[in-house]
Amino acid sequence: MYNITIIDDNQQDLNYIFSLINNYCQINKHEVKIQCCNDPLQIKDLINQDLIFLDIDMPSINGIQFATTLSNNTIVIFITNMEHLVFDSFKVHPFDFIRKSQMNKELSYTLKAVFNLIDEKNKYLILKIKQGKVKIKINDILFCETTDHITTIYTINELFQVRKSLKEIMMMIQSNKFFHINKSYYVNLEYVKVYDRKKIIMYNDKIISIGKNKYHLFLQRYLS
Repeated sequence: MYNITIIDDNQQDLNYIFSLINNYCQINKHEVKIQCCNDPLQIKDLINQDLIFLDIDMPSINGIQFATTLSNNTIVIFITNMEHLVFDSFKVHPFDFIRKSQMNKELSYTLKAVFNLIDEKNKYLILKIKQGKVKIKINDILFCETTDHITTIYTINELFQVRKSLKEIMMMIQSNKFFHINKSYYVNLEYVKVYDRKKIIMYNDKIISIGKNKYHLFLQRYLS
């Protein structure tokens, strides 16, 4: 289930955006719950929203200004006639900026990309550890380290040790966000803080060496 909010002070535009999103989701069999609103200041609960489609030019508050009040985990897509504000909108890191004049053409591409992103974020592993079985969100994994047939999975908040090879874990994750940096480490590129030709430093300050002949491939993947 995807939770979607559409905010636009123009009721005609609001209805049209709703119909386009709803039709796309029905055709592609996405289960969604959509709420619509003319005034962003009237919405009380946006915490559990996966995705917000937001107009910019509204009487109660500017859409870009309103976006600064949202959680960093909320995906924002601007849909507006104010095309000259596209660069201003970058301040709040929107997922996309859709022109109302091209909405019928651009919206389907954006929806496909954003649903893929949400699905990627929600993937998880179920692994057996000493205490029992554990569910680990793939997006929370910083890196995996293998030593003596034991793979240690480091996440944002904790670590887990499993009796699986690094290759087995790599096959289970299967994400382009991860890179086999050397024979013992499989790292989430989104959590690489600093790098040079010989090493990377992760967000938890772990220093990991870059394997022989791996630097150029790492750089290509990291910057893509």
